[in-house]
Amino acid sequence: MSIDNWGSDREYEAAVERGNRIARGGLAVTAGVGCLLVAAVTVGILLVFAFLIGGVVVMRD
Repeated sequence: MSIDNWGSDREYEAAVERGNRIARGGLAVTAGVGCLLVAAVTVGILLVFAFLIGGVVVMRD
């Protein structure tokens, strides 16, 4: 769709702003999910190390 089909500049600017709002919302969701994934992986790695260290300590006794 070309810009010529828009009724006025105001309509075009409103549509652009609406698109920007949608894009910002999507980025916020993506960033939130990414943070949760990083946190989950970090906790998983820490748990693995905790079990390894715990296993070594138990085997020493």
